[in-house]
Amino acid sequence: MSPREFNYIQEGHYILKVLPIEGKIGASILALNKAADTYRASGRYDEAINCCTKALSLAQDPDLDIPSDLDVKYAKGFTQMHLGTVYFGQKKLEEAVVRYHQAQKLFNEQNKPYSEAIAWMALGIVYYVRAQDNPKTIGSSDDDWKRSMKAYQRSYDIFRKLDNPILMDEIKRRLAIVKHEYQRAMEDFCREETARKKQWEKPREEEVEGITGSFTLPSEEGVLKIPVIAIPIVAKIAAGIEFTLAQENITGYLVLDKESARNATFALRVKGNSMINAHILNGDYVLIYVQEEVEDGEIAAVRITEEEEATLKRFYKGKIDGEIYWTLKPENDQEPTIIVSSKEFKPKLKERLHEKFKRLGRKVEFRVGIPTIEGKVVGVIRTFREMQSSP
Repeated sequence: MSPREFNYIQEGHYILKVLPIEGKIGASILALNKAADTYRASGRYDEAINCCTKALSLAQDPDLDIPSDLDVKYAKGFTQMHLGTVYFGQKKLEEAVVRYHQAQKLFNEQNKPYSEAIAWMALGIVYYVRAQDNPKTIGSSDDDWKRSMKAYQRSYDIFRKLDNPILMDEIKRRLAIVKHEYQRAMEDFCREETARKKQWEKPREEEVEGITGSFTLPSEEGVLKIPVIAIPIVAKIAAGIEFTLAQENITGYLVLDKESARNATFALRVKGNSMINAHILNGDYVLIYVQEEVEDGEIAAVRITEEEEATLKRFYKGKIDGEIYWTLKPENDQEPTIIVSSKEFKPKLKERLHEKFKRLGRKVEFRVGIPTIEGKVVGVIRTFREMQSSP
């Protein structure tokens, strides 16, 4: 959704609709916030700001007659959410960010996770609009695309802990939109950067135009034009495509014809021999297409926890005794198969799985987490490496 199509009033309605009341904020403060919301909805922003300002004064002025059991910090956070939404309706995005951040911190201090998740969601929305307004910040320290995805991810993580599937789905939908728009913006950015830095020298009769383009070669029939694409080589696969494709994580580019590129999003140089039986060797480049799901048995870049880098393994999903578990299978008999569950394995289940893999002659390693698929392997590029013979 572009900023021209963005409905600020409707989004503001949604933010406040899903914002709960998790603490004692007092009847007067609640009434002022409701009045502010009414004024905001009708476009009377000055009156709305005045109501929020009065509510903040009630929450923080010790000389005023307020209830003794008032949850002051929560009341201030609740009001900051309303004030941020007023500024958002005015398209004063800097002010909205400040207010939503203050609310998030106050909710965090008061251990109000649901409200904090809504504050993170609101920040994700504002950062997304700012990124669309100013796409040139991509790859910089002021990258609002990354900020939006990070805010949405934090909101999603909290709702996952709260086991709220409805809002998890909503955040996942919004995050997917941002990731899609980010990918398009990143392609434009890479195209411009490549052209600016003249990443490749032009051969006599060849031409490469940015991230995509073509080689033009002389032939007997005239000029042969071969479409090519430059695929970023990343140092590591981090938590989220926005960090994986960050400029500081790109070490170079593979220039391939489009058929060989297979729609890959990025390339990674393989370290180790865990996938040698699938003909993926140490030092090879694997081409990875970003997608969130794969079929059983497909090779994927999988991350078990947020802190870890992704690993290349065959991915399977199964169920035993009603419990879902995931299997990350290497293509090397000397490497352990990793079995992942969202909670600690029961001793009897562990024993059964140990026996199962023992019969197959494989080691097994148990992990707790929820695997995240960062992408599917769609190709392998191998460079010639001379084998040194023994003396």
